[in-house]
Amino acid sequence: MRNLAIGFLFTAAAFAADPELLKLAMPEARILAGVDVAKVKDTPFGRFAVAQFSAAQDQEYDAFVKASGFDPRESLDEILLAKPDAGEGKLLLGRGRFDTARILDAASAAGAGVATYRGVQAIVGPDVWLAFLSSSIVAMGDPASVRAVVERRETGTGPAAEITARVNVVSKAYALWFVSAVPIAELMPDLPGGGAAGEALKGGALRSIQEASGGLNFGDQVRLSAELTAASGEDASKLAAVLKFVAGAIAQAQADVTAEGSVVRLGLGLSEPQLEALWKQGK
Repeated sequence: MRNLAIGFLFTAAAFAADPELLKLAMPEARILAGVDVAKVKDTPFGRFAVAQFSAAQDQEYDAFVKASGFDPRESLDEILLAKPDAGEGKLLLGRGRFDTARILDAASAAGAGVATYRGVQAIVGPDVWLAFLSSSIVAMGDPASVRAVVERRETGTGPAAEITARVNVVSKAYALWFVSAVPIAELMPDLPGGGAAGEALKGGALRSIQEASGGLNFGDQVRLSAELTAASGEDASKLAAVLKFVAGAIAQAQADVTAEGSVVRLGLGLSEPQLEALWKQGK
């Protein structure tokens, strides 16, 4: 079950977020992120990431993939992550191709729990459920979040209109995107330390971010763009200076950072070798 969860999580260019997946997200969602897997995996970085993931798997996981036909590297086309707050609860929704009966048989043979909840079949564990809402949509997350999406699967309307509108904008612009209406101080209570960049991140400027949205596009150069709303204009100016410094210290990259009122806009380009090096360094 653990390796299955890791595989699903890993497998997260204009496209709009799948409206059916978005409607399945919890109505109180304030953090959303998505990946157009089909596009990302065919880029240089996508192929590198898939190779890294494949090398990390063990024989047990490979045996499950062969038995079930469920390989996140091939079976998934799009992923949506939804969270209501900075807590542990989260929901991952995926669109792709799933042979439900075969997957459930393989999971049962591997010792995983299999159950039916309100007519929906699922692989169940104490901390994670994976439910098959249809042959093309799956939901994974903590048991309470998955049970809730099963209960609202016919009547769900998705997150609040303001959040949904922001999702529709960024999901059309980026292959990997994110929207957060949760202050970063709540998301990152223990920011990393160590080195000049780490100490800069721990400062008050980063913690002043109230909302954020943006994403990445992949190609020969990977481009990160973000719009960050700080608590005040003064905080935005400080945040812009910190982001320029951190981009140079960590990625050795020249960041395009502007502050206008309380909004900071960040643009950062990395070459494929730079991104691969940061991945390997865990940055």
